[in-house]
Amino acid sequence: MAYALDNLPDSIEDFLSTRAFGALNSIDETKNIHTAVVGFHFNMADTKIRIISQKNSKKVKNIKQNNHVSLSQIRENKWLSFIGTATIKYDEESIKHATDAYTLRYEKPSENPDRVAIEIKIEKMLGNA
Repeated sequence: MAYALDNLPDSIEDFLSTRAFGALNSIDETKNIHTAVVGFHFNMADTKIRIISQKNSKKVKNIKQNNHVSLSQIRENKWLSFIGTATIKYDEESIKHATDAYTLRYEKPSENPDRVAIEIKIEKMLGNA
């Protein structure tokens, strides 16, 4: 089922509030799908996903070449898939925002001078949550 981004049910927030990880899919240089397990935070207000990563990671390299991504979370018989475009953010404010969001859902990550933020602008949301 497709969800209207401007009218998301409360069940979405409930589903995404638990400590669960997602599968981020990007396209690599050979046009194959690359999947990485990630911690992420979905902001209901701006309908963006924020992820922290290292600047030299495969997912960051892939997004620089092709910014079309999908991210899914599955828990028992419930699931959500987000489809959108990703941007790598290098500025301190974006990295702090993504790190704070990660900390809310998971735990405070260790310090990392090579950290970047991945911000996904959601274009479509599918699922059964």
